[in-house]
Amino acid sequence: MPLPVPLSLEELEAVAATHGTPFQLYDEGAIRANIRELLAAFGGKFEGFQQFFAVKALPNPAILQLLLSEGCGMDCSSTSELFVCKALGVPGEKIMYTSNYTSKQDLTMALELGANLNLDDITLVDDLVAAAAASGGSFPEMISFRLNPGLGRTDSETKSNVLGGPDAKVLLLLLLLLVVVLVVALLLALALALALPLLLLLLLILSQTVRRATDGHHRGVQEGAGGGSHALRYMLIMIPAVHS
Repeated sequence: MPLPVPLSLEELEAVAATHGTPFQLYDEGAIRANIRELLAAFGGKFEGFQQFFAVKALPNPAILQLLLSEGCGMDCSSTSELFVCKALGVPGEKIMYTSNYTSKQDLTMALELGANLNLDDITLVDDLVAAAAASGGSFPEMISFRLNPGLGRTDSETKSNVLGGPDAKVLLLLLLLLVVVLVVALLLALALALALPLLLLLLLILSQTVRRATDGHHRGVQEGAGGGSHALRYMLIMIPAVHS
């Protein structure tokens, strides 16, 4: 069931006339109500629960400030998102830094902000030690790692539904390869369908040309054969006359 629009049609038209379109309109009241319901649901079950909003989902400073005021933290996956949090004055304990292919420079910036570090790979521990030493800081008292549950360790009993594990990315690549093959096959079929009438026309013209050439050759052979028979009859008639 769709939620009610917070503005009337006339009010929306007035906004469009003032600001132009397209534009994005956010319902602050609905956002606050939803986040409060979420925090209450988990906070009542898990002591010390802290929610971290994914900045990449909506890096709008006004929305982020709204969420911060309701008690949310910020989950960052890049240094640009860390920069947004720094500009908004987000305290380090309210920042979770979870990244892929993390460089030592990325780790250094996260350390400078005092962010919680959620490492993607255990090999990043050595990089984190080096980054802390280079920046003159100390190694964090607590770090966390992203959990990859692996095949067969989820609620799904379908082997094709790989939510994690070493084969997850392999299956994704195979799926992308299958899509590419299907697209290429579709393009080839389309090209063949477009070229088939032209190919049939060329074959028809070629067959008619060959038929005409063959018919002409047969007529020439028949005419040549006919002339030879007249000459032979003439010779057969003349030979007795010469001997007599």
